[in-house]
Amino acid sequence: TDACVTGRTLNAGQSCIGAKRIIVHESVYDSFLTHLEEKLSTKIMGDPLDEVDMGPMVSASARDEIHNQVERAIELSAEKYCSASIMLKNAGVDVTHDFEIVSVDAADE
Repeated sequence: TDACVTGRTLNAGQSCIGAKRIIVHESVYDSFLTHLEEKLSTKIMGDPLDEVDMGPMVSASARDEIHNQVERAIELSAEKYCSASIMLKNAGVDVTHDFEIVSVDAADE
């Protein structure tokens, strides 16, 4: 889970080589989600001039688009698993390839 968290949060998740989708085998699914939540809950988000793990997204519109994609995925049955702030407000799980959050990269917008 450490590599997944680092890959997802590096550069506020805005790197073209960052982890966009994490595929987890069902045999370790519950354990993975528990560990993922534990790791994400320790991340400090905020002003990159302070001592933080993750700074803001490039713009408010980029932040809002990602937030809206997550909200739409939840409306389509994705499970809201953990919350933090608007930058990581919702982590959707149990999504399919039909969900925009899976098929669209923010950089493509």
